Amino acid sequence: MACADSQPLNLSDDRISLLEDNVVPNAKLVIADLQMRDRATYTCVAENLAGNSSTSTLVRVKNKLGALWPFIGICGEVAILCFIIFLYEKKRVNPDYDESDTDQQTDNVVMKSNREFENRAAIIVALRAGRSPKEIVDFLKLPKTTIYRVKKQFDEADSNKEGIATRKKHSRRSDRVRGEEFVKNVKEKIDGNPGKSMRAIAKEMDVGSMTIVRTIHEDLGLKSYALRKGQLLTENMKNNRKGKAAALLNNLKHDSFGMLRFFSDEKNFDVDQKVNPRNDRWICKDPSEIPVVMHTKFPASVMVLGVISSEGDVMPPHFFEKGLRMNADTYINVLETVVKPWMDMVATGRKYVFQQDSAPAHKAKKTQSWLTLNVPSHWGPDIWPPNSPDCNPLDYYVWGVVERDVNKAPHTTIQSVKKAVHTVMTQMDKVIVAKACASFRIRLETVVANNGNYIE
Repeated sequence: MACADSQPLNLSDDRISLLEDNVVPNAKLVIADLQMRDRATYTCVAENLAGNSSTSTLVRVKNKLGALWPFIGICGEVAILCFIIFLYEKKRVNPDYDESDTDQQTDNVVMKSNREFENRAAIIVALRAGRSPKEIVDFLKLPKTTIYRVKKQFDEADSNKEGIATRKKHSRRSDRVRGEEFVKNVKEKIDGNPGKSMRAIAKEMDVGSMTIVRTIHEDLGLKSYALRKGQLLTENMKNNRKGKAAALLNNLKHDSFGMLRFFSDEKNFDVDQKVNPRNDRWICKDPSEIPVVMHTKFPASVMVLGVISSEGDVMPPHFFEKGLRMNADTYINVLETVVKPWMDMVATGRKYVFQQDSAPAHKAKKTQSWLTLNVPSHWGPDIWPPNSPDCNPLDYYVWGVVERDVNKAPHTTIQSVKKAVHTVMTQMDKVIVAKACASFRIRLETVVANNGNYIE
């Protein structure tokens, strides 16, 4: 026997039938085309000679649209929460309002703030509904970092949506601070003292350092450069440099056109380690961990003569003996026994021109006479610009590379210095040296254009 909600079954309904199961008649209840009115507690009663027994079960019937009700409830809750937040924001006074901001900027900030609150509220509602972060990301299409950040706050606040629906107090964005008046004030400070550091300007204006950096770089289009050092040039020196640079340019176009060029120069190398205060850095936690680079009071040194070609050839360095007096006879001996044989070997019969600066031994009459007889094409003191290390490839490239590698660590003996200099110079990249020499002519043109001033 079976009944529904303590009432006999309506077996006259064609949808309801009792069937046989395992040779037991009326043991199985079948309801076809289940309807909402079929929801009830059904009781099955079994009787035999031994007695009777019964059991009940609740049959629930879901509406076809039942799956949408939780979603509609969530949407309604989100809408209500967003409406409450919107009303709160409309009435709340913005503490970060700046009179210099335009109305358009204020409207944009409010709209962005409302979007952020709506996103946070939607995430909170979804979390309360038991949705996983992945499901929320797929549904709301928000960044993972935002979802997990709000979830963390949600967990810490123990589901207190009001406590995390609003953002924490934060400083204004730098692009809101950098109004027209602010940029003007920064410009005035720079004009008053271009040497003042960005950090000092930031401290005076009570803003972050990065705000000043962005103002200078992005708003003013300026950059911070290191101060330059150079030898003092008088007006006569500048005019002399300009005139001889122009004469040398004319020589390149006519007398020495197409010739192979050889550049020469001398430099002293000592045993001490060299430090570039701008580029050499040491990464550590405490300044006490920075190693101290020691310098000797009178370091041992050696003078090196270097010669390179415009095609990138580098002569093995010639070292002058300690105590040797550098006069015309000494210099001519080196030219005759070392420099000229090497230039002839590299030139392989081609015409070439030899350059040297205006050092006393170089411009001596005896030296000039020897050069006229043995190296007919050479640039003497009458054409080479004086005080012009910015025009000699050895000065503006080669010596810097050699010193960087040779003096990156201190040496204990002069022999160690000589060995390091020889290794670096004989292993220099020929292509790079040739490129350095190629800028020689451009530098001469720049000297003329700058009226004899230094160009670097």
